Amino acid sequence: MLTIKEAMQMIKFLKRGLLPFILASTMLLVTACTEDKATEDSNSKVTTTEPNSSDSTTSGDSSDDTNKVSSDITPAMWEVKTKSGKTIYLLGSMHVLPDSAYPLPDQLINAYEKSDAIVVECDILAYQSDLAKQLKLAEDMVYKDGTKFKDHIDPEIYSEVVALMKEWGIYSKAHESFKPAMLTSLIENYIYTKANLKSELGIDMFFLDKATEESKEIIEVESAEFQMDMLMNFSDEINSLMLSSYAYDIDELVVQINELYEVWASGDTEKLLEANSADEDQLTDAEKAAFKEYNDTMLTNRNKGMADKVIELIENDDKDIFYIVGAAHYPGEGGIIELLEAQG
Repeated sequence: MLTIKEAMQMIKFLKRGLLPFILASTMLLVTACTEDKATEDSNSKVTTTEPNSSDSTTSGDSSDDTNKVSSDITPAMWEVKTKSGKTIYLLGSMHVLPDSAYPLPDQLINAYEKSDAIVVECDILAYQSDLAKQLKLAEDMVYKDGTKFKDHIDPEIYSEVVALMKEWGIYSKAHESFKPAMLTSLIENYIYTKANLKSELGIDMFFLDKATEESKEIIEVESAEFQMDMLMNFSDEINSLMLSSYAYDIDELVVQINELYEVWASGDTEKLLEANSADEDQLTDAEKAAFKEYNDTMLTNRNKGMADKVIELIENDDKDIFYIVGAAHYPGEGGIIELLEAQG
């Protein structure tokens, strides 16, 4: 059982480390599609809309942007038209962005302004304000059975990860009691910092902040608790596979994450699918199984729930919606778009 002091220290770490990881739970897989696709019947129509670069007066900070020109990012946005003419805008988010992504293009801002509510994976801001939930999470972030981080990770991977964390100056003996998701979060946030990417500038966080300030309705697809339970209970095999992906030179990791940003900003689905895939020829059978388990948990299974939420909103047919989840959830086999098209 954690002491109050220990729990508060964990919450402090949580606010600067793990919460961005919740929003970035599919961050390394996100981008969006600009490819024209459409399906229609008497109930709904799904089409893609590509945002245009244009002047905007909205940015990721509170500075005066009246005379600033919007960035040239063009993340794709699908539109679902309901039977009564309501619109559900489907935007794929990247959960960490650079300052240069702002001000956002008018088409994104206009979609938000036209909507009666926004939909996000989870309302992190509400979660942050609930001390009881954070205290519970602080308890769940560490092993309670006497085991340590190293007992759950492949020994070679453990040694490599600890050596890198020490080299980067982000290792502490206190981390040995953390579950691997915490170490993954710490490493990812270090890489984001080196790449000049910020979780507070992520698309979903930007619009979540804006909706909260303006008292616009916020609807959760999942919840922070759901995502934390998923992340904290990955198998040892998945955790080893995830951590092994960081066993590279920091400069190489920064290049990779910045390339991913460029893919997202351009809205290239084919490159997204390439980023999502693994060279299975380089994987052992155990690693292949872990990679499949990871994709099933992080994408395939969640895609179904996300598509079901869109269908629910279509059937309710009572408001315009700005729907924002990780961009990797939309394209490809088993993605949200395919699942919606299958429903007609």
